[in-house]
Amino acid sequence: MAAFTTAASEFQGFQGLTLPDETQPRLYIGPKEALSDPRGLQRQGITHILSVMEGASAFQVDAGFTRLLLDTALDDPAFDLQSWWPSCCDFLDGALGSGGSVLLHCDAGSSRSGATLVAYLIHRLKQPAGECLAMAQRTRVAVSPNEGFWAQLLSWERKCLGRVSLATSRMHEVRPGLWLGSLEAAQDWQRLQEQGIRHVITCGRGLETCLPEGITRELSLQVDDLDEVDILEHLPRASDILDQLLGRMQSVLVHCAMGRSRSAAVVIAYIMRKEHLSYTEALSSVQAVRPEVQPNTGFSHQLAWYASMGCPTDLRDSAGTSYRELAVFSKLLRRYSASDVIALVADAGANCQDRAALHRVLDALDRLQNAIPEDESARQEKRRQSSRINSILDTLP
Repeated sequence: MAAFTTAASEFQGFQGLTLPDETQPRLYIGPKEALSDPRGLQRQGITHILSVMEGASAFQVDAGFTRLLLDTALDDPAFDLQSWWPSCCDFLDGALGSGGSVLLHCDAGSSRSGATLVAYLIHRLKQPAGECLAMAQRTRVAVSPNEGFWAQLLSWERKCLGRVSLATSRMHEVRPGLWLGSLEAAQDWQRLQEQGIRHVITCGRGLETCLPEGITRELSLQVDDLDEVDILEHLPRASDILDQLLGRMQSVLVHCAMGRSRSAAVVIAYIMRKEHLSYTEALSSVQAVRPEVQPNTGFSHQLAWYASMGCPTDLRDSAGTSYRELAVFSKLLRRYSASDVIALVADAGANCQDRAALHRVLDALDRLQNAIPEDESARQEKRRQSSRINSILDTLP
């Protein structure tokens, strides 16, 4: 099996999520192509289908499935998907409550159905949006709600959790001038200006919210909150930027979606390097100010190694070995080969002249930033495919 792709094709197959209080998956998510194999759905025990895409009614399915159609849902940040989520949650609660299993799908199983799945997890598990997104992405890495849907998910979170999640909407000054917070903190222009914050570091794909005049985004890390993501490669550069800004007495906000894992990892790495602390010491000092901070398991392993090596700028151990070659990381970090790139492009439909399909492929290739190329040929193939697809897009009307 390829190192990057899953056993079921990430774009043509569908993946199942096991809820914390259950022993087997009954929530599935995938692309519209999953509907072409009704017997396969039935073999998987799927009884209900939730279609979240315009034109979904054109896809005929076996009458044996109970189906909810969101037939006007566009993958557009301006589309009000949130208004449909109460009906979706009722449908999903009813399906699972009756012992059934559900397939959620949109065109690519990425944005619309992904956002709807995350909304249901927030409703069902009473967990913050960031944690529910991470759970969905561990099930299907293609899950990636667009920026507008993410803003709607944060609003939905407030409706579902009430005051439970208010702590994550604040930002905390963990060191003089060094602020750690959520996406909502970055969107609170008034407070940024009140606190004299003039610089922002964004940690997460699709979280580059607009900033007011006078506030500069110094760095944007396109990383997802997944255990297998390589956060280490970004730490020296991010720490250098923080060191320069704070050395000039400039205040900076480091944020991700929730201010819990990705942005916390960047801040903790800087503190470890600057103050010569262990990972445990730096983590505890940050949690004392912002209790919800907890980098995911993969980030924690990487940060602990980083501290044990003295926070090196070239990310090598005492023997000069790159961290990516160490046994602990070879098992932890996700990798991809040139054949994985080719398969990913083929699965996403890059050989057609459809603009939407080509953009889906670029999104898929963009997600490879979370993985490590096995060799130079893998890196070059990714660049070649991106260049080829962009060239095709330039020729389309």
